[in-house]
Amino acid sequence: MIVARKKIAAAVASATASLAVLAGVVATPAMAAEDFSVGRTPDYWTPVPKLQAKERGPQPGTQCTQRGEVREYVELKDSHFDVEGQQSSVNDTDGVVPLKQTIKETKKKKWTWSMSVTVKLTDEIKKKYDWEYNREMFWSMGQNLGPYDLNPGEKGTIAWGFIMDDYTSQRVRCGSSMTWEPVGRQHYGSAPRERHVEVVINKAA
Repeated sequence: MIVARKKIAAAVASATASLAVLAGVVATPAMAAEDFSVGRTPDYWTPVPKLQAKERGPQPGTQCTQRGEVREYVELKDSHFDVEGQQSSVNDTDGVVPLKQTIKETKKKKWTWSMSVTVKLTDEIKKKYDWEYNREMFWSMGQNLGPYDLNPGEKGTIAWGFIMDDYTSQRVRCGSSMTWEPVGRQHYGSAPRERHVEVVINKAA
């Protein structure tokens, strides 16, 4: 899916593809390229729509029906853009030049969690949010990003990486009062939802 706005374009790669990220800009001599830091969400990032819960799940304090049943109560708290790399180029020519990159190194992203990622946990997320996460997601060496047109006097930035969804989870048990009771401490972590590319084009300063 590609979402385009005036001077700003965002391209999103599907989470179902098994691909991976680190690219160098393919620049003409008239285009200056510079590297930026990685692993952070850029200020200009356009947040992706948050996954919507399809059901409440076994929330602590709510009613349950099978005494002794143990489940995981999961909650999506936020999402962030985990950047693997970004570069900018300025077009100081009189013609249109392409802003594009070719990935030079495979990158992957895994679940990060404060406990082991269990089938029970992933099943609860799938049941509540109707989304099945891959255990690993890749940007592959040799993939191309772009091209996007840079008009004279414009600056373009490409940032690429992964959309990460941030969760908390709490083990719960159906107690004697027939309500879900928390067991142990709360856990937290992130899961890769999709590969993501942000492209921003503005007038050069």
